[in-house]
Order: sequence, then structure tokens, then C-alpha cells
Amino acid sequence: MSNHYKDLLAQRAALEKQIEEARSKERGDAINSIRQLMQEIRQLMQEFEITEAELTVRKTRKARGPVKPKYKDPNSDKTWSGMGRAPAWIAGKDRAAFLIT
Repeated sequence: MSNHYKDLLAQRAALEKQIEEARSKERGDAINSIRQLMQEIRQLMQEFEITEAELTVRKTRKARGPVKPKYKDPNSDKTWSGMGRAPAWIAGKDRAAFLIT
């Protein structure tokens, strides 16, 4: 019985070696393909005068200004825009009573 087990272990080792060799070959092929594509891309960029900066430009978000207050505490004149965590003076209360008109 132990011979069968040893045979299976030997087969597994051989298969793992084949897997690693195949992976290594395919990885090399993939790298070569990528290098070819990169060369073609460089040629097209040169032909059409495209810079790397043109390809990597990202749209920037427009900065938002401060949000106008929507609620006001009548006791302390503190305000809250309605965004984020509610302050203690309005938490758990009817917000309609604090609306700024």
C-alpha cells in the first residue's frame, strides 16, 4: 500500500514540476506579447504626437464650496447644514422646528 502512496507523491511532484515549467513558459510568452504591444503603442504615440501626459490626465473634481446652513438652534444661534452627524441640539428632535426660512 505504501508503494502506491509513494508513486502518487512522485506523480504529484512530476506534475508540479510540469505546471511550473508551463507557467514559466506562458509567463515569458505573455511578457514578450506585452513588449510587442508596448512597442506598437510607442510607434503610434510617436506617429500621432501623443505624450504620456495626455494618456494619464484625469479629470479633477470641482471643489465644492461650503454648504449653506439648513437648520439653526434658536437658543445658541448655532447652525447645521444637514450633512454629517446631527449636533446634540437637534438630535432626536423634529427638524422642521429648526429649519431656516
